[in-house]
Amino acid sequence: MLVLRNGSHIPGRLLPDSLVTSYLVILNIVLNEQRGRRSLLIMPDAMGAESFRRLRVVLRWGEKADKTPAL
Repeated sequence: MLVLRNGSHIPGRLLPDSLVTSYLVILNIVLNEQRGRRSLLIMPDAMGAESFRRLRVVLRWGEKADKTPAL
């Protein structure tokens, strides 16, 4: 789900050609309601360092990889 600045929601799907690096994230999304794609560039200074790290982990490995077992 893509949330626009005006608050509207557009359903979509993350494409496998999205790019995740330690310096930037490029999300390529195909929209369900409209034809075409959108690319979103996310730089590290767009959010806190820990939030950016968690985003990268989830995009690379999935949600389960971000959960560390309790010792």
